[in-house]
Amino acid sequence: PFNLWTALALALTLTFAAADESTKFLGVGYNLLTGNPDGGLISRGGIDPGLLYTRKILDLSPPHAVQSESRQSCARTRQTSVFYGGKSYQNKLRRGVSVGGLLYMFEQAREQTTNERKVFHDDQLTCNLGRVRFAEELAHAYSFGVTDNFAADICKLPSFYDKHKYMTFLDEWGTHVTLEVELGYKNITRHESSLTQFVEHVSQSSGTDVSAGGSYMGFGASLQVNFDDFQSSSSFQTQFGSYQTTLTTGTPSLPEPIGLSVQPMDHFLRDVYWQNTTLFTASGVCVPSDLASLSSVRINMARAVADYAAYKMAPKPLGWTLSLSLSLTLPLSLSLYISFSLSLFYHSHYIVFTGQFAVDDNIETHYCIKGQDQATEFDLDWPKGDYCIAKYGPCPRGFMQGWLYWDDEDISNANDHGGYLPDGVYNSNTKMEYCCRNDSLPTIPISLPTDSPFYLLRHSRTCQRVQGMNTVDEFVYWDEQYVLISYDVKSGGFHPFDDGDAHNHKLHFCYYYPLARSSGSDGIIG
Repeated sequence: PFNLWTALALALTLTFAAADESTKFLGVGYNLLTGNPDGGLISRGGIDPGLLYTRKILDLSPPHAVQSESRQSCARTRQTSVFYGGKSYQNKLRRGVSVGGLLYMFEQAREQTTNERKVFHDDQLTCNLGRVRFAEELAHAYSFGVTDNFAADICKLPSFYDKHKYMTFLDEWGTHVTLEVELGYKNITRHESSLTQFVEHVSQSSGTDVSAGGSYMGFGASLQVNFDDFQSSSSFQTQFGSYQTTLTTGTPSLPEPIGLSVQPMDHFLRDVYWQNTTLFTASGVCVPSDLASLSSVRINMARAVADYAAYKMAPKPLGWTLSLSLSLTLPLSLSLYISFSLSLFYHSHYIVFTGQFAVDDNIETHYCIKGQDQATEFDLDWPKGDYCIAKYGPCPRGFMQGWLYWDDEDISNANDHGGYLPDGVYNSNTKMEYCCRNDSLPTIPISLPTDSPFYLLRHSRTCQRVQGMNTVDEFVYWDEQYVLISYDVKSGGFHPFDDGDAHNHKLHFCYYYPLARSSGSDGIIG
């Protein structure tokens, strides 16, 4: 019998301990400014630092004050989040705390996403083991009230608005009070990438969610990710970036808050929570004059909660709620020219090449070469499509190399060149190398800088479309040195579309100019 009573006492002790643990975070102060449902630090996790669980505000001792629901098994949920600025991090955390009132402001998330321009991908596994809530609907009927400690500090506040005293009170007691707590544990696996890598990921996996934008950060053009569209696409679940950390809150044996519902502090200065004022005056916690000014204190408290973020000089959660912008630069420039000799030459009626083009004369073309693989932090890879560019060094990722060869005139050969050249052989004849790709349809628009005109070479039977740009298909036709039988190989690999014949070349140059600009500007072949 003794062992039976001992076991029963131990079971009751454990039951009460579990109950105490479940209500530990209920009816306590919550500082919405420092609160973070992901845990104490953006890189560590743990208990929400906004929970002031030693600051008991609601008296939970009366019967029926606490309603609880426990689960013997784990109710698992999985969710994916992407945040890229203080505002989007705020929106992500709204899932963990249901609030009426103040906005979140998280300095570390703001620093990493806004200043360092990082984008984070969270894969969260949550196990809900139950919930407890304060039975607010019974507050009037059962005279539920506030604790003596809370009442004592409230009664010390002046009836007029003394900003310093009210702000000190909020520092100590929090801006809000927890009314409902979900308990369990969660693990967040967090990956990070640069803004450039993220935009490239979206562009490659869901190109329709990326569009051309206007000037941004001193650059003439930008890319914009429509975040609402991206969130609803299948690629939203795809992991990107490199592993950064794992955040853990709670364990199966020691559950912690994984979700909260809170109300502003002034909500609990209403008369319904102060029905037992005679107990406060009898015990000396408050004096009648303090309680008489409670309505003024409540108005002041609402004002203090609204002013709190500005008083603490907390930065606003900046970010992009609907779109995310990235400066658009020339993918992965130096001036050069090439001239070659020929006897027969003509071109399309419309042509704006920089260079010299005279019928039945020599051709001189000018190019731009980008000598640095990455000139700015915003440089992206060339987008998927169906087009060619002049080759300079190894072809960029996604391109395949090729070449064209033409036998220039032997008599009166005036071939010449200067500056930095595309790869090739330039002597009395010309062999020019190219980088081409055909990993997407030319009718699907790609994103390239839109602030200046440029050229791409056709790889197939139509020009590649570019967002925000008009397109003109220009061509240049020229002959080679005439020989009865030629043993020269004229092309190899992936090269621009050439619809000439055995003795002539006809190359197509796609000229792009901004939609809002006239098409009369000079162009340089890119």
